[in-house]
Amino acid sequence: MRRELELELNRRGLDVERAIAFGFRSVPRTKAATAGIMAVLRGLEGVEALRQTGLYDSSGIPNAANTDGFVIPARDENGRITGILYRLYHHEPKYLLPRGTRLQSVYLVAGEPGPERSLVLVEGPLKAYAASEQGGIWAFGVNGHALQHGHLETIARLEPFEVLLALDEDANARTLKARERWTRRLHGEGFVVRRLTWEGLELGGPKGIDDAYQCGALVRVRRLTRAMPELQPPRPRRVGSAHA
Repeated sequence: MRRELELELNRRGLDVERAIAFGFRSVPRTKAATAGIMAVLRGLEGVEALRQTGLYDSSGIPNAANTDGFVIPARDENGRITGILYRLYHHEPKYLLPRGTRLQSVYLVAGEPGPERSLVLVEGPLKAYAASEQGGIWAFGVNGHALQHGHLETIARLEPFEVLLALDEDANARTLKARERWTRRLHGEGFVVRRLTWEGLELGGPKGIDDAYQCGALVRVRRLTRAMPELQPPRPRRVGSAHA
């Protein structure tokens, strides 16, 4: 681990030793360090084309453009690493996946269910990990807005009582569409779906759920929006009517 990663974890309010134990690492800058990560990657479910992971070029030399950042492990509900993501400091896009990665294999489960069994669905494994550490929640993070059918199958195996959506609180059109799309897909699979909200970026507050917990923002649970009435629970039937 390089100093940059330690500072990044500190900035996010995360315990460095716990993050390292979870599997966070600096992207390697030497061939020997690259070989170590490549050895770990062999046989992972989510990576099919190991030689094209982007960690090194065709000559076996580490890709200098991708060394200024850190590696995030995608851990499943059993703690197994099924893939990795790169979080780069000075690069757009900030997050990269190895070539050959199957998106349905890239997700991160962090925290414990608790008696309520409320599973918080987050855009991004890093945010899911950080929110779990800071807010004590049971979190499930996928890569960006890429909620896959395989993710829904995994969530079903986890048997949550409800799924709480915690996408970024901003006015981004893609985020708004993703929230609606995720809601419909989850509801279509029979999940109880609600939403976590906080005073977000448009109100001068934190953007992500991890930032909300870090700064002590009030996080509320909201029911589904009235803009999607077909997703609302049905009204209870009246009994004892005069016309019965």
